[in-house]
Amino acid sequence: MVFDLSSAYANSQSSYWALQQSELTPSCIVVPSTTSEVSDAISIISTIESCNFAIKGAGHGTVVGATNIDGGVKFDMSQLNEDRKSVV
Repeated sequence: MVFDLSSAYANSQSSYWALQQSELTPSCIVVPSTTSEVSDAISIISTIESCNFAIKGAGHGTVVGATNIDGGVKFDMSQLNEDRKSVV
């Protein structure tokens, strides 16, 4: 998990194709490297009623809020190294 003062946060925020996505400010960014980490993180945040999240794949989404979020948790899948067939 990375926060706004880290270089990993800045790199994730600056890697969008559409500028309007990078203008949103997530509270934190989860950068999983395995499907198990994705599953664990989603399991944890799904128990928090007011915790919203967005998932960033390649960063090409143009609809504001589709791949980034204001004040929620962003999942940046850029470091996911496993077979991407399923996340359970």
